[in-house]
Amino acid sequence: MAHLPLSRKMKFLRLIIMQVKMMETMIYLMLFLVAAIHIRKRKNRRRISYANKTFERHCIRSLNSYKMVFESDTQSLDNCRMDRRTFGKLCQLLKTMGELKESNNMTIEEKVANFLHIIAHHTKNRVIKRQVARSGETISRQFHAVLRLHPLLFKKPVSIGENSTDNRWRWFKVV
Repeated sequence: MAHLPLSRKMKFLRLIIMQVKMMETMIYLMLFLVAAIHIRKRKNRRRISYANKTFERHCIRSLNSYKMVFESDTQSLDNCRMDRRTFGKLCQLLKTMGELKESNNMTIEEKVANFLHIIAHHTKNRVIKRQVARSGETISRQFHAVLRLHPLLFKKPVSIGENSTDNRWRWFKVV
């Protein structure tokens, strides 16, 4: 090493210092892992993990929501009494004009689909909660969140006057 120029000696020295620092970091990491394993072995009590059940419920919910509305127009008509396009328009209307918002756990589409399914089939809370893997309280809360928008959804009928010339209404005249 005595014959190398000074700049090459400095580069070589920096390389060695960097490798020593990397080795030191690796030793600290290995010590940390050994300590973590040792602590984990000391705690020999069982841990209950709910992650799998939560993921399973999420899969059931998303699959059920997909099957209820988005699988085909036939499924959508059977479950919600409207096709997918109309369902999308209704959801958009409730988002913009009705200010219906998504919660952390439920999308607007899922709220509206559950609401329409309950209305269309006169389904009880306990039946729908089993079907969509949610609690009865959640179903009820989300049902009423959509239900409170009924003034937006229903149009007030306008009465037909006596002097109407439209032939469709002549059968409904009061005698």
